[in-house]
Amino acid sequence: MICLVFFMVVSCTKNYDYPNDLEDHSDDIENPVNDEYQIWKERVMPIVEGCTTHYDKAKAIFDWECANIAYDVSYSIYKAEECWNQRKGVCQAYSELFVKLAAHCDLEAVVISGKCRTLSHMDGDGDHAWVKVNTEKGWILIDPTWGAGYVSGGEFTFYYKAYWFDVDPALMIFTHFPDNYYDQRLQNPVTNEQFRSLPNVDPKVAFAGWNGHEVLGYFLNYLGESAPTFYLGFTESLGKFELVQVPFNGKMKVGQTYTLKIRSLAIEEGVSIGSWETNHYLVDWEQEGDLFTFVYRPETECEFHIAVGNNGIMKYDVTN
Repeated sequence: MICLVFFMVVSCTKNYDYPNDLEDHSDDIENPVNDEYQIWKERVMPIVEGCTTHYDKAKAIFDWECANIAYDVSYSIYKAEECWNQRKGVCQAYSELFVKLAAHCDLEAVVISGKCRTLSHMDGDGDHAWVKVNTEKGWILIDPTWGAGYVSGGEFTFYYKAYWFDVDPALMIFTHFPDNYYDQRLQNPVTNEQFRSLPNVDPKVAFAGWNGHEVLGYFLNYLGESAPTFYLGFTESLGKFELVQVPFNGKMKVGQTYTLKIRSLAIEEGVSIGSWETNHYLVDWEQEGDLFTFVYRPETECEFHIAVGNNGIMKYDVTN
């Protein structure tokens, strides 16, 4: 439905006599709109100083929020102004603050509302807000709340996660389901039923070599399958390895043979690839240059872990 609003301009032609000694007090009149604009302009300009593109501005605001805004574990701060003043807020506040700062440096950004999947909401029914930003690359998806850190035991910890900026839409949909389907930014939008059946995969896997569209295509074809468990060491080791060939499915079968290939991107630092079963370290990875290959055929039910250097990065469950 299209609503058209018509404005009528009425001209008064009656003549009035005005005194000639009226003083101009226009400068004395406060303009709260202009004052607010100037305040936000002064807030954002130091943040985006030196940025020459919309993309750079978006990244600068994202980085600033991740470094300066804590998650409000009292769940009481929702608005941009209070978020700025208190330096904390819930996801709605993070998102509204981003949009407010963006608007005052000629950057177009919009808050997206929807559902999310977290460890406490694995069925994807958590309420959440994030942001889309218009840049030279087109509209990109970001989540400054999840980029800033995490909540554990009722306390927030700053832990910067750059991979929540400019997220591949094919990976964003694993954890973020917008109210408006077009905010998925996917050529073939995912249904709510499909979303609820997807596993918990976040965009850090793209930094380790997984292609978002391949991952999404796999799990849409095999709805209900789980993904591997990704440890904190996965994030801490990003940039040191590439997943060349490992299963998307988080469950392995006893008696089935798997050929795993992982590349060490820090081989000159002595970073190698290893693995272990529940209580048994496996040393049979073959190395050719920076590429490590392991032919694995589990003989019993167990947990199969993969490590990069001294960091465990992911786990598979082996079942019959």
